[in-house]
Amino acid sequence: MTHLASWDGELVAESEIRISPFSATATYGINVFEGLRAYWRGKEKGHSVLFCEAHIRRLLESASILGIDHRFTQGDLLEALEALIRTAPEADVAVRMTLMIVGDPGESWGSEAPANLAIRYFPAISSLNSVKTARAMTSSWRRPGIGSMPMSVKSGANYLNSRYGLLQSRACGVDLPLFLDERGYVVEGGGANLICRKSEEVLFCSLEQPVLRGITQEHIKSRLADCSDYRVVARPITLPELYVCDEVLLVGTTTEVISIEEVDGRTVSQARGGELRQFVCECLKSAVAEADVITR
Repeated sequence: MTHLASWDGELVAESEIRISPFSATATYGINVFEGLRAYWRGKEKGHSVLFCEAHIRRLLESASILGIDHRFTQGDLLEALEALIRTAPEADVAVRMTLMIVGDPGESWGSEAPANLAIRYFPAISSLNSVKTARAMTSSWRRPGIGSMPMSVKSGANYLNSRYGLLQSRACGVDLPLFLDERGYVVEGGGANLICRKSEEVLFCSLEQPVLRGITQEHIKSRLADCSDYRVVARPITLPELYVCDEVLLVGTTTEVISIEEVDGRTVSQARGGELRQFVCECLKSAVAEADVITR
């Protein structure tokens, strides 16, 4: 069966897209991307794309920071995304949207060629109505400092650091890594933001640390501050603090919610029945219900 994708705003068969393995994006990872989710709302409504405009805005900001030249406006990206989603199956899907420098084969990391836009959807069953858990360990690989490799840019190259940590955790028989910054504070998971709760206090990492400014995380933070009795605090989190938290969550638009049940062999007491996890799931369900719908 032919799988459609969007290439530079046009719907094409994915098999027709040709990228040289010697391009700047393939060789040096000169690209920026966003991962989104489109939730199927039924035949009368179609799909709802969660935090769509915020993700597109961050994609454009990442491209600007990395010096990726392109011709696409926010409206162009939204139009291309909507056209592709209308071809998606009647089910929840994940979406990847990438601006990449292809250029001529053999160009280096300094390539100034204009970027191409690629969008594709993938099957992705939502876990918001179930409890998704994982065991985690702190990785010996640290998140790079802000002055060397800004993690606020969502580029493919930044995820090599996450790969090192994931390979290490797998080798140790653990599901996922948690990363520390150069000062030893806990910052985030390999591909998701960290939220933890101790009693009535909910902790978020400081945005001054080397973390991706999570769109889902920021929405949850705002809802907690406005609609709950929790005390919401954003500051550096120490590893000993993390060990004694009642709940430790990893959150993200494509990740949704993962409840960490163990950190470095220490059991997280309320990993499965935690009230924060329940609040976050309900918060995201409400966001899906309120999101703009892409009709077929």
